[in-house]
Amino acid sequence: MTNQQETSKLDVPLTVADLLPGDVMLYRRTSLLGRAIRLLDGGPFSHAALYVGAGEVVEAIGSGVRSVTVTESLGHEKGDAMCAFRREMKSGHAEPVIGLARQFVSEGTKYAFHDVFLCAGLALTRRLPLTPFFRTLIRNVLDSAAGRLIEMATTGRARPLMCSELVFMCYLRAPAEPLGALRLAIGGWPMPDGSSESLVAPLLPEKGSLLDVVKRRGLAEAPLTGAGPARDDAYSETDGPPDDLELLVNACEKEKGVWSPDDASEADEGTAAAQLAASFGRLAFALRSVEVAARGPLASDKALDESSKDPPGLAEIERWLSHFVSPRDLERSPTLKSLGPLAIG
Repeated sequence: MTNQQETSKLDVPLTVADLLPGDVMLYRRTSLLGRAIRLLDGGPFSHAALYVGAGEVVEAIGSGVRSVTVTESLGHEKGDAMCAFRREMKSGHAEPVIGLARQFVSEGTKYAFHDVFLCAGLALTRRLPLTPFFRTLIRNVLDSAAGRLIEMATTGRARPLMCSELVFMCYLRAPAEPLGALRLAIGGWPMPDGSSESLVAPLLPEKGSLLDVVKRRGLAEAPLTGAGPARDDAYSETDGPPDDLELLVNACEKEKGVWSPDDASEADEGTAAAQLAASFGRLAFALRSVEVAARGPLASDKALDESSKDPPGLAEIERWLSHFVSPRDLERSPTLKSLGPLAIG
């Protein structure tokens, strides 16, 4: 039985008093970007946080990583909701997880999360219909993420950190014996064997995703830069896809509802790879800019120094997504048990 099936069977909402430190909180947001995240991720949730006790959660938002009350975190938007998930642990084992979460809070302004970062990661790694509507949505998402990253690079303070990645990292990096023993199982990634190398899982984009298409078609070998027009001329051939995000999300929701992976074609892949190459390059350029800015003028990073000799491209994208975890990944983790929806107020 999946976590989602278990959740649907629970009729009695939880209260904050039912939560334990270390519980994973997943949110269903009804905002436009919340809908976009659920559309791209293929799951019911669009945000994640970690419960740290005393009625508070730690979460990544635009201003950084913060600790706030559960009520403040959820907000008061009609239709928004949250569900709790628990990793079964021995008494006291949650303490290093919570400690690491509070360390993230103390360094909170070093990080920033925008919903569009999560959208961009999903647009790259999830298998989606590569129709004109979806191509336009993916282009807009990648370009918006690149714009946000460039803004961050100008400050030199923040690094992109996704909400679900924060939760995953708190469990992954928590001091434990053996190293990585508390890690949450995600997809087909192997669990750590106690070595530091086993903590870093290779990025496994879904077959047929944009990142998979780019890698298979060899476009990753071609120079990709952040230069170029904000809109690709190739889109002049399409007379349907609008740039308005709400209209795009509405259209894509309808398309995905009737789409099957069997509908995918080589022609769609080729068109998507060609039309989205500029946006892919702009995102890689922006990520390189953030990496350089975050190091500071006197910092030294041999790996980055070596990669900086080449035009930005696949290496920057894969480094950024090296710990990419989505709300759907957390919901489906076999190491997390669904507790059910949380009643607020």
